[in-house]
Amino acid sequence: MAVRERLIGKVSSGASRFILAALNSGLHECVDIFEEGKSFQETSDFGCTFLHAAALNRENGYDIIMHFLPNEMLEENKSDSDGDQAVHYAIMAKNFNAAELLLRLFRSHEYNLLHFLVVQNRLELAQSVHEWKKDLIKEPDPDGRNALHLAAEYAGKEMCKWLMQEAVFDVNVKSKSGETALHFALKAEKTDIAKDLVRSGADLKVKLDVDNLLHYCIKLKKLRSVKFVHEHDGELIEEKGQEENVAIQIAAQFADREIFEWLNSILKKNARGKTDMVTVRSEPTPPKRLKLKSRPLDHATIITEL
Repeated sequence: MAVRERLIGKVSSGASRFILAALNSGLHECVDIFEEGKSFQETSDFGCTFLHAAALNRENGYDIIMHFLPNEMLEENKSDSDGDQAVHYAIMAKNFNAAELLLRLFRSHEYNLLHFLVVQNRLELAQSVHEWKKDLIKEPDPDGRNALHLAAEYAGKEMCKWLMQEAVFDVNVKSKSGETALHFALKAEKTDIAKDLVRSGADLKVKLDVDNLLHYCIKLKKLRSVKFVHEHDGELIEEKGQEENVAIQIAAQFADREIFEWLNSILKKNARGKTDMVTVRSEPTPPKRLKLKSRPLDHATIITEL
């Protein structure tokens, strides 16, 4: 069964006249039925609302939604029995204009349609929207975050992989806050995504103001990310950040005991390693023994035995 037909079945099963009108009819019929005393709270057997129905109405759904919204009695985020909202229905039915309208009316331009799906980690729907309007992937949100920034923090590995394959992003581009995709992945402790970003050229030396990536993770109290950054760049632990403090000093001020103790153990290990190197280098070198090869004295050759 095709996707749209399956959704129509969920909307129609046990639906009221009002819901069926939103699915199959025009605006005037919906208005007439609503004025008879119908309620926005009515649902089908699968939990589908008036908005789910209108989202599937390719010919009249946009006008129906525009007429009845915004309305405090309508819940935009109300989900059906499978967890899908009206905006998802519109996208699955390829009624993209209605989907954008639903998003705009309820979310005040916070995200574009692609960003919305990226944050929800709905890869197939995001790909469908991208096929419809390819420029959305290039747009920043009000905070200067692009789709890859959002995916690194909120979505999964496959979403990030798909976005990077589209090759429209500089992996090191910064948001208005100065954060890169790598920052956002580490903020969410998604080290698998961070690893993919590093493989794709993400800069481990990037700084946010005076803080390097290790300082950033320490201040966020993200131990898993702290370990990841140190594993990939062991020099950052010695770099100075805020107020000329190094990582252990920043941890003492901002982090928890677990992070502080882990950093301290690394510093002790490094110190022992340096001491061992000094000890090895300071051991006396055995004197070289010289042997005279039998030849006439004026042609004597000295051979060094190791």
